[in-house]
Amino acid sequence: MQLPDILAAALPASQALWPAVGWLALYVVGAYLVIMAIRFAVILGYWRLTQPSEGPMTLAGDPRLIAAIASLSGVRGAVTLAGVLSLPLVLADGAPFPLRDVLVFIAAGVILLSLVVASIGIPLLLARLPEQSNDLLERERCEVRINAARAAITALEDVASSDADEPARAALQAEIKAGIIAEFRDELSSADDSEDARSLARLRDSLDGELRLLAIRAQRRELYRLRIAGVIDDLVVSEFLRELDIQETALMRDQGNR
Repeated sequence: MQLPDILAAALPASQALWPAVGWLALYVVGAYLVIMAIRFAVILGYWRLTQPSEGPMTLAGDPRLIAAIASLSGVRGAVTLAGVLSLPLVLADGAPFPLRDVLVFIAAGVILLSLVVASIGIPLLLARLPEQSNDLLERERCEVRINAARAAITALEDVASSDADEPARAALQAEIKAGIIAEFRDELSSADDSEDARSLARLRDSLDGELRLLAIRAQRRELYRLRIAGVIDDLVVSEFLRELDIQETALMRDQGNR
C-alpha cells in the first residue's frame, strides 16, 4: 500500500519518469539476483562439504535443484524492511541521508519480488523432484535400523556369561539376553522391505494381536470369577479392569490401523 509513496519519494525530480523507474527496477532485480546467488552458493557448498564421499545421499534428487528450492524458500521480509528503515533521516549536519528513499524502495521491491518468484518458482521446481524421494528415504531408514539392530545383537552376543559360581544369575542373564536379542531380530525382520517379509510381518502382527486380546479377555473373566467368589473387592477389580481396558483399546486401534 505504501509502495507508490515510496516510489514517488525515490524518483529524482530531475529525470524522466520511465527511465528512472527502469533504473530502480534494475536495482531491485540486481539486488535480488545477488541475494539468490549467495544463498545458492552457500547452500550447495554446505551440502557438498557435509556429504560423505561414499554411501547413500541424504537428499534425493539433484543437489542443485534442492539448493535452488531452498534459496527461493527464504524470502525477504520484516527484518529487511526494518533494517533499511533504521537508516537515519538526516546526517549529523542536518542534511538528508543520501539515497535513503532509493534504498527503502529497493528493499521493498526485493521483498515483493522474492514473494512473487517464490510463489511461482517453488511449485515448478518441486514438480521436478524425483517421485521416488519418499521410497529412497524409507529405504535409508530401513538400512539404518538394520545396521543398528545388527550392532546391538553383536554387542549382546559378545557379553560374557556370569561366573559359574552363580548359576541362578547366569541363567537369568542368559534368559534376559535371549529375550532382548529376539526383540532386535524381530526388528530386523520388520525392516526387511521385500514382499514376503512384509506379508510375514503383517501375519505376525495379526497373530500377536489376536493372542494378546485372547489373554486380556481371559484375565478379565478371571477377575469376574474372583470377585463373584469374594476373593477381591470392587476397588481392586476396577483398577485391574481399567488397565485391561486400556490395553485392549490400544490393541484394537492398532489392528484397525493395519
